[in-house]
Amino acid sequence: MFFKKVQFKSMLAGIFMLALATNTFAAEAYIDYDHSADFSTIKTFQMADSSKGALFKQNQLLDQQVHQMIATHLTQLGLKEVTENPDQIVTYDASTKETHQLNTIPMGVGFGRGWRRFGAMGMATTTETTFTEGTLVIDSYTPSRKQMLWRGIAESAVSEDPQKTAKHIGKSLDKLFEKLAKVVTP
Repeated sequence: MFFKKVQFKSMLAGIFMLALATNTFAAEAYIDYDHSADFSTIKTFQMADSSKGALFKQNQLLDQQVHQMIATHLTQLGLKEVTENPDQIVTYDASTKETHQLNTIPMGVGFGRGWRRFGAMGMATTTETTFTEGTLVIDSYTPSRKQMLWRGIAESAVSEDPQKTAKHIGKSLDKLFEKLAKVVTP
């Protein structure tokens, strides 16, 4: 009976680890900014033309969605989108690369506690997960002096399903603009 309990717990732990391993690439976001900039004077933005970028050339529909997501986030920060005389110009582009990740799941049965088990036997299963990683880089700069104000980098998995990809990008942008809000709002 004890052996079955230990075996069941090991099996549950293995299933849990497998579930974690299949979803290990989470959305990430990074921000860098001009620490001397007075963000309280920046009230407007203009989105730059992205038609020469790699994202536009690869997928115009996704480019439109990303454009709208960025503009929406900037508006939620209290900025107004304008077509002339902006305080900042915002540009973006994206790239993708194929990534490989190894996931090892140990499974073992033993008696005792911790690392000092008696009669332990076990094995491990290693699987390779291949996925496409996307990186979106957003730059903001002043139109007059072409001085960079901030740069945001959002990373997420890219799926064959366009809705999933948009959802992953949305999560990354949520994280990015949450970090940016701490910088640009008092």
